[in-house]
Amino acid sequence: DEVFYKAVKDYCEIGGGSVGLTPIVGDALIDPKFLDRVKFLRSQHVIDRIFLTTNGILLDKFGVEEVINSGLTSIVISTAGFDEEMYRRVYRSNSYQKVRQNVLNLLECNSRKKDPIPITIALRSDRPLADVLKDKDFQPILAYKPQIDFTWSFTSAGGRITREMLPNLM
Repeated sequence: DEVFYKAVKDYCEIGGGSVGLTPIVGDALIDPKFLDRVKFLRSQHVIDRIFLTTNGILLDKFGVEEVINSGLTSIVISTAGFDEEMYRRVYRSNSYQKVRQNVLNLLECNSRKKDPIPITIALRSDRPLADVLKDKDFQPILAYKPQIDFTWSFTSAGGRITREMLPNLM
């Protein structure tokens, strides 16, 4: 807490601006004080934008409505896409159904807001974009018209991911 509040204070003293809650490795929603931190950031008049990149697994931890109304100005969902087999292959996780439901709930909740915040689906797929956009499970998500970002290049996550670890098309 001490480091967080000092960093925010120092940042505000030099003029503030945008704050990205996107760690290099991990997910900001792991922090049990996530909502309190966003609300504190929002209370600082020199902070104009607060954005989050998340894998979507923990969106239900606080409740999607609370996340949407916390003061964030945009959210990016980083995912392989909405095909369970591809999700397991790329993310090496069994959380697909939870992520898909969390994303649907997030988009639905956001659509009810008078001023919805931008939500981007950032695809990290091992298949061509045209194919990914046709996936049956993706259609209810696309119905909300989220922004789409398709990444063709990847970082090594501080050396933790090597080229050999990635599927061939990535």
